[in-house]
Amino acid sequence: MCPILKLGLALVSIIGILQAIWFALLVEPTNRWTSQLVSWQADQPWLSWVGVTFSIVAALICIALLFYATFKRSTTSQLQVRGERGKLTINKQAVEKTVKHAVLEKHSVSTVAVNVKLRKTQEAATAKVKATMTQPQTDWAGESRAIEKTAKAALEHCLGVDVKKVNVALTPASRDQKTANVI
Repeated sequence: MCPILKLGLALVSIIGILQAIWFALLVEPTNRWTSQLVSWQADQPWLSWVGVTFSIVAALICIALLFYATFKRSTTSQLQVRGERGKLTINKQAVEKTVKHAVLEKHSVSTVAVNVKLRKTQEAATAKVKATMTQPQTDWAGESRAIEKTAKAALEHCLGVDVKKVNVALTPASRDQKTANVI
């Protein structure tokens, strides 16, 4: 989550918490509030409990959003690596394309989809690789481990940072298109 979105969620959460407190005070008025509101509320005593319940639920939701915005890890679409010669910016889409071509070169797969997550603060990466096999496989686990190693090596070579995790999802080769469907 980018920092500007985190800031926006935090502001909305704080406004929501203040709104919940204001709504609770409106439904359960103090002596300073108008007498009309007090008399109307006295005629319907259940209304104050409903209002307080709604306020508590709204406040809990806003507190949960505030914690989510505060503690969610920041991801980025670019990774900046600093060295003695300056700063290098690496684009996420270029890394995904490099990993895709590395998997296509070394394994018998037809289509590959790669999703890389770059973490700004830890200078680390994770990846999800989805591939469709071109040939029937008997050793799915071995093939997925081999694709995982290839993707991890390509990521480490491109980025020069730790690769925390690579998830591989394989789908079997599709049926031959010439096979007739029997109904």
